Amino acid sequence: MQRPLLFVVNPRAGSGRAERIWKAVEGRLRASQTAYEAVFTTPEADGYDTTLRVLRTGRYRAVVAVGGDGTANEVVNALLRTAPSLPFGVIPAGSGNDLAHGIGFPSWEAALEAVLQGTVRRVDVGRLGERYFLNAAGVGIDGVVADAANRLKGSGRWPTSLSKFVYVLLLLAKWVRFRPRSARIVVDDRVYLFHRVWLVVASNHPFFAGGMRICPGASSEDGLVDVCVVHRIGRLPFLFIFPLVYTGLHTRTPYVTVLRGRSARVRFRQVSFPVQADGEILGEEPLRLTVEPGRLWIFVPRGREELRISEEIPEPMAMLP
Repeated sequence: MQRPLLFVVNPRAGSGRAERIWKAVEGRLRASQTAYEAVFTTPEADGYDTTLRVLRTGRYRAVVAVGGDGTANEVVNALLRTAPSLPFGVIPAGSGNDLAHGIGFPSWEAALEAVLQGTVRRVDVGRLGERYFLNAAGVGIDGVVADAANRLKGSGRWPTSLSKFVYVLLLLAKWVRFRPRSARIVVDDRVYLFHRVWLVVASNHPFFAGGMRICPGASSEDGLVDVCVVHRIGRLPFLFIFPLVYTGLHTRTPYVTVLRGRSARVRFRQVSFPVQADGEILGEEPLRLTVEPGRLWIFVPRGREELRISEEIPEPMAMLP
């Protein structure tokens, strides 16, 4: 008997959008006679706790998160601790969906198709202490904004109609009082000192915060992390060049430096800012991260899959419905 796919659904993601998408996904799974099981996160048990609990049975052939980037982060952290050889998939149903965008999925339908076809490849993951991240980790005003966003979600005052733009709105609110500081950044063995630093974002994919191309050259398949540093810029000029981040052209200005390496450490002078990873707050700096090359099998669009399937995961035919 074929082992089922496990879907971990966060019905509250995307201000309830995930619940509607899941109903459509479930309809297609039934129509294709795909063996699957679904579990749902709750305010008391997030994606990490829910996935950790059910994966201990050891009866699944892949794990798929239905939700946003935060849900994907929680599920992957549980997966890599319990069944790291299983493929991971994401059905984009959150407000930003930067991970799915970076993988190459324009829609949840395309992401589901990759899961059903069983097209997978190895990708890198980042690690901060005991926590893994898939997309990006940041500090400075980025961490401040992520912290404010999480507090807003927890308060129940999350603006449903503006959820996709919450990062931008909160950034503008924090921009007024944020004081950039000097920062010491170490990438591999190279030490840099930057002044008037607004943010430092280490990225595994080009996109974060709802479609911003923060590190347009970032790749999850090169064993490296791209580190974007915004520095030496005044308050008003920062506001004026900010829209360029949606095209990646901000990296061509003299106020942005992109570094690249297998590890990175960041420490601001005279102040500590919150550290975020895939939108989740992991305490305060210093930020210390490393890249674990090829750590995760992930579903990708057809044409991007590995030509050689590792013995660590089920054979290709066993992954098909």
